[in-house]
Amino acid sequence: TAKTHLLKERIKGKMYVVGDVMYDVLKSSKKQYAKSNVLDKVGLKKKQYFLATIHRQSNTNIKANLENIVKILTSVNDHVVFPVHPRTYKYLKKYEFLGDLKNSNVVMIEPVGYFDMICLERNARKIITDSGGVQKEAYMLGVPCVTLRDTTEWTETLEDGANVLTGTSIKKTLKAISSDRTVIKRKYPYGKGNAAEKIIKILWKEVTK
Repeated sequence: TAKTHLLKERIKGKMYVVGDVMYDVLKSSKKQYAKSNVLDKVGLKKKQYFLATIHRQSNTNIKANLENIVKILTSVNDHVVFPVHPRTYKYLKKYEFLGDLKNSNVVMIEPVGYFDMICLERNARKIITDSGGVQKEAYMLGVPCVTLRDTTEWTETLEDGANVLTGTSIKKTLKAISSDRTVIKRKYPYGKGNAAEKIIKILWKEVTK
């Protein structure tokens, strides 16, 4: 998709589709995130919770959008693990929504590091997010994703229903969360985990001509 856009923009020079180094990192980190004990810390087991990440300004700063998101998370019929971004916490406090979350099914935790985050993503039933990176990681990990945005840069994730865009509509989002979906990865739009190797080979070939 990115190459198609560049061609339409008439970008000059050579183009190589090598994949996404994010997948390289994910694959190479398997041993580390497999050792994470974050599930023990939050007191939950694999596939017995949803994971939510909210940080985009259009969702945090606008009271109506953040209120809808709080209603969505508290209406999910299961535990929702919610690592709270500092900006999100600021506006949850400002708009006085923290009490609604604390007395609910939502398990609010401090932001976590990469390995713990991947462990949470890998073992979630579904992911509810407005993050571009988390959308891709969900797809790469084979976990269904519901994105609280109206658009996405990663259009490949929308294929086969792996990712669904719902904006902050309560009705539309809860329907997507409750639907039975599995991620069927028929292609490798982000490569096979060797993008960095391909990049090095291309650069080496170019500089040694």
